[in-house]
Amino acid sequence: MERLIQSLYEDKVKGAIPEDVCARLISQYEADRREEQGNIQLWLEAIRQYENIETLDRDILLKLIEQIEIGEREIIGNREIRIHYKFVGYIG
Repeated sequence: MERLIQSLYEDKVKGAIPEDVCARLISQYEADRREEQGNIQLWLEAIRQYENIETLDRDILLKLIEQIEIGEREIIGNREIRIHYKFVGYIG
């Protein structure tokens, strides 16, 4: 995000984009960053509630996981499994 804002500012200084467009995009990037930070905080709070669980049950999965993708089985090898967590998405 920082690189996007820096690049945007550099383009503005070079005259590659108008100042009003730059201001609008920077505002949007900042809003996105605040939302992302809020989502990360919510995820951390949810994870902390379950850091010492002994049994993973349906209720816990519903609170923490948005989606689980299971890829096609290859002739040799395993399936790819991708877990999309609530608030933060896929962590790859």
